[in-house]
Amino acid sequence: MVLNQADAEDLLQDVGVTIWEKLDEYDSSRDFTAWACGIARNKVLSFNQLASHRLVQSSDLLDRLHAVVSSDVKVHEHQHQFLLGCISRLSETERQLLQLRYAQESSLKEIARDTGRSIHALYKSLQRVHLKLFECVSRRLNRWGEG
Repeated sequence: MVLNQADAEDLLQDVGVTIWEKLDEYDSSRDFTAWACGIARNKVLSFNQLASHRLVQSSDLLDRLHAVVSSDVKVHEHQHQFLLGCISRLSETERQLLQLRYAQESSLKEIARDTGRSIHALYKSLQRVHLKLFECVSRRLNRWGEG
């Protein structure tokens, strides 16, 4: 949203400080990312006005960028909820594999050693689980988008 890398870094720091200072004002029933993006948007607008820089070509562009980010946040929220639902539909063995690999951050080598399965077999199993989850989330997103 700004053209100068140094200004962007300064603004990012300022946004982080403001978020930290206003954290007690945050309403936890609202989306945190959207709230934080709103703070960032306001900081850019203030920076643009106070410094008399033409960093953003128009407030219309800024509003359109904000709308895109906000809609992406909603899609990501739904993806997350759909993913949780899809994971619950997996078999116990598939959920255990995901738990070991991602929640416990075990390597395939460690899982192979602990389960007596080959790394290749684990890789293929994970590949199948990933595909199942992708297809399940995609179907749910398509139904949500049509509704």
